[in-house]
Amino acid sequence: DRKFNILRLSTGHIIEPERLEYVLCDCDLVPQVFIYGDREHASLVAIVVLDPEFLKDFLSKKKILKEGSEPPHHQMLCIDTVVRSAVMNELNSHGVERNLSYYELVSNVYLEPYEFDVYGLLTPTLKIKRYDAIRHYQVTINRLYEEIGSDGNQSQMANITNWKMNKSTAKKF
Repeated sequence: DRKFNILRLSTGHIIEPERLEYVLCDCDLVPQVFIYGDREHASLVAIVVLDPEFLKDFLSKKKILKEGSEPPHHQMLCIDTVVRSAVMNELNSHGVERNLSYYELVSNVYLEPYEFDVYGLLTPTLKIKRYDAIRHYQVTINRLYEEIGSDGNQSQMANITNWKMNKSTAKKF
């Protein structure tokens, strides 16, 4: 089962999803993540489980939540598009800092309010059962790719290029 955990995207790039999951889980915000890609698509999508405490701190730092106000319930935060966008930008920023290539960054995310063990998607060694996870999240994965659309790769490349340029110019000042 584990020796076949290599993905090939439609662009021909070969991806090791477990390595990417390990890198993204290094971020305090994300205790669990499931990366998906296939030969029909040129980009990756992710199912992300967020740590509720770190999420509240993160949203306060990004000024998405007002300081001193009571944050909405965790499930409500997970469906908010502003939160999704902020988390995806944070994950891609974290990936760029860890020297991931542009094709290894995620183009869309789904924020899962519950950990994977609730659905029985973890092995006893706490690794993701990839085939079970694909079956469980197939509808969500299809929706994530629909949201990206046909020009998802170009917009992803433009966002990464702009982010790198903004980061390099910010260091100069």
